[in-house]
Amino acid sequence: MLDESENGERKILGKIFQRNFIDYVPTRVPCNNKKGYRVRYVYSGEIFSLDLGKRSYTRLKMAFTSLAVLLSALYLLILSRSVPSNRSYVMIPASLCLFAIGYVWMGVILLLTSSAQMRAWEYRSVNRRIMCGATLGMILFALAFFTDVVFLSTQTDAWSWWEALLCTGYALCAAMLSAYLVIWRNVTYQKQEADAEVKKIAMRYQESREDLFDLFQNKQ
Repeated sequence: MLDESENGERKILGKIFQRNFIDYVPTRVPCNNKKGYRVRYVYSGEIFSLDLGKRSYTRLKMAFTSLAVLLSALYLLILSRSVPSNRSYVMIPASLCLFAIGYVWMGVILLLTSSAQMRAWEYRSVNRRIMCGATLGMILFALAFFTDVVFLSTQTDAWSWWEALLCTGYALCAAMLSAYLVIWRNVTYQKQEADAEVKKIAMRYQESREDLFDLFQNKQ
């Protein structure tokens, strides 16, 4: 028998298995050598078709990549300067910005590897990473900007042109992340269903697939 921890791990694995493969159905297709058949898993879920032409979608990818590169370069420049504010409490929100930038990069990379016709899980992954990462980063950079202003107003001897530039850099980073939100929110999409034949196959295998998930979760 499984102990409680092993049973919990199997339940988690079962949920991951179901989430990743629920929209794929097995279909028999001829082999390349025309001898026999092989099983091919066909996507049967929703398609999120972005309302963008090929050139517009390419420009969107270029814009998001350019913003990510500029944002990362400016952030590294801010952290690399040896100034009093970089050795103060200002670094608390400034350091946390690294996680937000990394999350945005994950969304940009997913976008670069996807077409304008995204599977449901692809669109939701891109949307979650860009929206959450950009929102969190914008809040953290705004907080870093205001804490830097407070620091410079209370530590007048720390004032320098580099300090002023770094404070401005926080505001620019927040503005670039807000640009992500504005651009992505204006990208509309159309939901498309799978082909009728694929949906028919999906219905045919639905019951056996649920049995497979139950077996995966309850296997001892």
